[in-house]
Amino acid sequence: MHRLPPAKGLTTLALCWLGGVCFFFSSSIPARDSQPPGKRDLTTASSLHELSARESAGKLPVKLRGIVTYNRGVGAEFTLQDVTGGVMLDWHDYDKLRALRPGTEVEIEGRTVTKPPTPRVLVDRLRVLGSPGLPPPHRASMAELLTEDLEGSLVEFTGVLRAVRVEGGVIPPRLTLEFGPAQSRLSVWVSRWDDDAKAKFQPGALIRARGVLMRWKTHTWLPFTTFSVAQDAAWISVLQPSTSPSSLPLRSLAEALESRADRAQAARVRVRGVVTLNLPADGMVLQEGNSALRVKSVSAPEIRPGDQVEAVGFLAHAGAHLELEDAFVTRLGAGKLPEIVQLHPADLAKDEPQWLDGHLVRIQAKVQQTSDSVTESLVWLEFGNGSLPVRLPPGKAEALPAVGSIVEASGVLNARLNSRILQTGRGNSTYELVAQAPDRIVVLRPATWWTEQRLFAALAIIVVLGSSASLWALALRRRVAEKSAQLEREITARHDQELLATERQRLARDLHDTLEQTLTGASLQLDAVEALAPDWDRSGPRDPLDLARRLLDRSRDELRRAVWDLTPGLLEEQGLPAALAMIAEEHSASGKVAVTVECTEEAISLPDRLAAHLCRVAQEATHNAIRHGTARQITISVTMDVGQVSLTVEDDGSGFNPEQVPGIESGHFGINGMKERMRRLGGRCAISSRKGEGTILLATCPAGLPSFDAGLDPLRLDSKWGR
Repeated sequence: MHRLPPAKGLTTLALCWLGGVCFFFSSSIPARDSQPPGKRDLTTASSLHELSARESAGKLPVKLRGIVTYNRGVGAEFTLQDVTGGVMLDWHDYDKLRALRPGTEVEIEGRTVTKPPTPRVLVDRLRVLGSPGLPPPHRASMAELLTEDLEGSLVEFTGVLRAVRVEGGVIPPRLTLEFGPAQSRLSVWVSRWDDDAKAKFQPGALIRARGVLMRWKTHTWLPFTTFSVAQDAAWISVLQPSTSPSSLPLRSLAEALESRADRAQAARVRVRGVVTLNLPADGMVLQEGNSALRVKSVSAPEIRPGDQVEAVGFLAHAGAHLELEDAFVTRLGAGKLPEIVQLHPADLAKDEPQWLDGHLVRIQAKVQQTSDSVTESLVWLEFGNGSLPVRLPPGKAEALPAVGSIVEASGVLNARLNSRILQTGRGNSTYELVAQAPDRIVVLRPATWWTEQRLFAALAIIVVLGSSASLWALALRRRVAEKSAQLEREITARHDQELLATERQRLARDLHDTLEQTLTGASLQLDAVEALAPDWDRSGPRDPLDLARRLLDRSRDELRRAVWDLTPGLLEEQGLPAALAMIAEEHSASGKVAVTVECTEEAISLPDRLAAHLCRVAQEATHNAIRHGTARQITISVTMDVGQVSLTVEDDGSGFNPEQVPGIESGHFGINGMKERMRRLGGRCAISSRKGEGTILLATCPAGLPSFDAGLDPLRLDSKWGR
């Protein structure tokens, strides 16, 4: 027989043992834990309660079988319970839902939804299986119902009824029964009831209530409200009727404060006392001798401090106090306020928790600060080494004392247990004074006008005014310097303009007296050359004499225009419309052509250099229409629209083909000169013409002179692009 070596045999045994351990632990893990959330088998109410908020919102498929325990009859809600618990469902087949009675066994299929404020199942299909009746309720105490996980289950409990109210804000109005103290209250909502049923439920009665336990939850899935819903008033029974308030034994406030307040089964207590405080937010405070008791009333007549009252209610702990909750208060008549205790700063330092809590006290102190809000008004008093807040009803800001005044305030002292007292049982409480109205604060010495705050405010104003004056003086000096420099520049510019105007007039006279006579002489010499050489061959494509004559004629025309530009008094003084009117008048004087001008009022305010360029374009277009197109009617119009100026020159001449117009090479420079002018102005020049139909010239450009046109002179431009 073959044997393994000792080392290999031990290794094999170790591996076998490790494999067995892994198999054991893997087989012991429940199969449902290895399932993803979306693959869970949701067939029981308990499996639905185990879902998280995110899983419940994932529309997971559900199949349940159970008994209907509650059907409100209005809306889509009802509850279903199986052996593992209960769950709330929504079914939007309203007609069939209204016919569904509690005690009916059904089978449903649907999907999970998270409909605030609780998880539930949206029913897709429902099948009725029979009517076996309601399951037995789970009997529990009120404390168990508030703490145990019984959500959706049919429950039953016994308790003393604290309050009865009708909620009319829901459809149909529901009857609400309140059990237990305010800090751990359990409500029962009755869907179907009448006045006779409501009359049976009186505060103080011992009640057995059956219903389905519900819990509203927050968005983090934490329960914050627990209540029970009852199908109808028959689910609520009175075990012991309420005792008449007048038959209850009258107890002193001291006896009431020494009694034990049972949270669930406390009986009603009847006490008397003098009212020292009655505010909506704080309730009522009764005082009898050295004992004070806070009262939260259900309804009470108009009661003021100093009234003798009788209160019947339930004793319960409310934080650090013992209060009489759900109380009915009856006014007996006018009473006498107890003696007011004069409070000194050293009294608040006593190592006695709840010292003088609820008693009527009086203090004298200085007002430290005041505030008023929608909920309350506060006056902080400097009291000893600290401060004491005085709380008043809201909306009385105009009646609050001024800061810094010495006042005497009276009210009920309210003591609160701090963390040190709660942990060690020793220490000083945190106190506040609750006053009935602002008239409980009497000003003994008004605050001086020169308070510390006002003094600092005055100093701040003086500093601000001084700084502002210095800055204003500096700014004024700088502005005077700027205006002086601007005035100097304007005087210099005006002097330069006068010198420029004088020089232009001199240059115009010189050009007119010398260069124009020279050009005229050159033209006469060309005529003489043509007369001396009559047989000169002029059949070539270009006649030099004819071209020279046209150039001389064009030069004389441009010279006249240059002389006109050098003396632009009319354009500078009266604007573009007046200059165009002069051009029209000069051409219309012959009687052969009628030139009309149409300009908007805005054209008068165009910059001088821009107006000069537009005037030259109009002059050139008019000259071409008369000389080459033999026009009889010419219209010059200038319009302004959204920061753009448009010049239109329209004539009824013979027209021409713009694509075949003679160019620079043949001595014709006019059209190119107009286009170059508009290009330099940041605009364009378009010509529309056809033979026999006249010509339309449209020149457009921005209403402001572009930066690259600075220093552009119409005379220099014409000398380059003249026709």
